[in-house]
This record gives sequence, structure tokens and C-alpha cells, in this order.
Amino acid sequence: MDGKNTATVGGSTGADNAIAQDNREGQQGGEGAAKETNETKTYTAEELQAETDRRVNMALEKANAQAAADFEKRLQEEHEKWEKQSKMSAAEREAAARKEEQAQFEAERQKFNAEKLEYECTKLLAADGIVKNRAV
Repeated sequence: MDGKNTATVGGSTGADNAIAQDNREGQQGGEGAAKETNETKTYTAEELQAETDRRVNMALEKANAQAAADFEKRLQEEHEKWEKQSKMSAAEREAAARKEEQAQFEAERQKFNAEKLEYECTKLLAADGIVKNRAV
């Protein structure tokens, strides 16, 4: 920024690339990707703040929509599970709970075994001098 509280934006930086798609959609009003340009645009402090606020609000709306969709999906799954369990007898519910716990245990065991295998491989590679600067 210069002494007149303006910011000059041109080219592309890592931050520009990270949000390029959202920016193009925002600039086009959601009409699709715009052509890449290397034009330099100068913003006043107020314009820069307004653009930043707009982009942050867009990102928040997108994140909230995704969270709401995830919540609805999880709610539907839990509702279906509840309906299914409500039709079961006590013995069937107990058997289903045991089966679910077993599946969860197996998933955790597989994850543990994969981590253990990775650790052992890294340890062997480090002993042979192939892998360096890796915590063992």
C-alpha cells in the first residue's frame, strides 16, 4: 500500500491461486470462469475492505451450506438407523450393536496396523540410510 491508502493488485500469488475459482465466479456473478488477465487494479482502502468482506462472506456461505448438507445427511442416516432399530426386538438390537462395535474395532485395528507397518518400514529405511530427517 502506498501513502494514499491504496493497494495495487496484479499478476498472481499463492493466495490468488488458492481462491482463483471463487474469485472468477464472484467477478462473473457465478456465470463461469473468466479469462485470466494480468491487468493491474488499484483499490482504495474502502474498496479493498469491501472486496475482502465480500470474499469472506462468500466463503462463509459456502462453508455453511456444506455444513448444513453434511448435517442433513447425517440426520437422515441416524433417522433411518433409529427406524430400523425401532422395528427390532431387544435381542436383535443387542446383536446389531455388537456387530457395529465389532466393525468399528476392525476399522481401528486396520488403521493401527497400517501405522505400525509404516513405522517399521521407515525404521528399516532409516537404518539403511535411505530415509533421513524422518522421526522414527
